[in-house]
Amino acid sequence: MTPTESTPTSTQADGEGPGEHPEADTSTGSWRPTPRRLLIGGIALLTVTAVVLILAVALFGQDEEPEKAAKIPTYDVTYTVTGTAKVSVSVSKGSGPALRGGTLTPAQLPWTKHISMPADGTPPTMDILLGEKGGHAECTLRVHGRPASRSVAEGTFGRATCSAPAPTTAPPVSPSP
Repeated sequence: MTPTESTPTSTQADGEGPGEHPEADTSTGSWRPTPRRLLIGGIALLTVTAVVLILAVALFGQDEEPEKAAKIPTYDVTYTVTGTAKVSVSVSKGSGPALRGGTLTPAQLPWTKHISMPADGTPPTMDILLGEKGGHAECTLRVHGRPASRSVAEGTFGRATCSAPAPTTAPPVSPSP
């Protein structure tokens, strides 16, 4: 080599000329996706989507349930059983039993239970069943404090059902004097 000859002092890697760098091409101004860029873009997109979904649930999801509960008014029902016999009582509330365990046998009569029911059109119902010794028992339902149904069971395994039409609205509030 002569003093006038020189070797290239390029900092580029062997086999890479101008514009051959895998990350960027500044000579043409074009952008090429690389696996690394695709991965970073995918992660960013998933992160933004997750944040938007979390905010949407936080802002709009919480108000949905209280509105549903507030839309359906309730009404009060009083279930009463009187008599001299041993009796089994089952009370339905909507599509299922209103009493824990479904059926109970009160130790002593009279027996009374107050329940607040949704005014969704489902009628309040109570069934009573006397035991093998028979006797006499009477069931009554009061809706909004007014008598709604009454039925009597007598004799061995006597049965009675009290049921009343369900109001679809809450009772009117009387004006205060």
